[in-house]
Amino acid sequence: MRGFIHVVEIIIISIVMFYVLIQFTTMPSMDTDWERTKLYLMTSDLVHVMDDKGVDWTSWDDINATLEELRYSGLLSDNLLYDVKIKSSSGAVTTVVYNEINEPVIVSFYETINKMDSVDFREIIFSAGYVF
Repeated sequence: MRGFIHVVEIIIISIVMFYVLIQFTTMPSMDTDWERTKLYLMTSDLVHVMDDKGVDWTSWDDINATLEELRYSGLLSDNLLYDVKIKSSSGAVTTVVYNEINEPVIVSFYETINKMDSVDFREIIFSAGYVF
């Protein structure tokens, strides 16, 4: 009788362990979007590097020349599309560079403009996305 009880115990423990393993393997995993986070950080770094270089944000040629310089030095990917808009303090939006980007990452910052008798500001809106 003792051997039979041991066999029944082993069968019960095996069924419980199988049930517990099934429960852990069917748990939904969390979605992680590291690619998008990486793109956001890269875009943020890119905007700050360009601003430190003194890019004229109103000039397509200046923006493009700086980005090409960064691509040539290997600091920027060839498959990156970007879009640059400037929003003035009055709310008017000017598109400097336009590329159609699917699901872009947007980084913006404010820039002050010294006028003769006052200080004004504008928002630089830099969008980036990958070419697929």
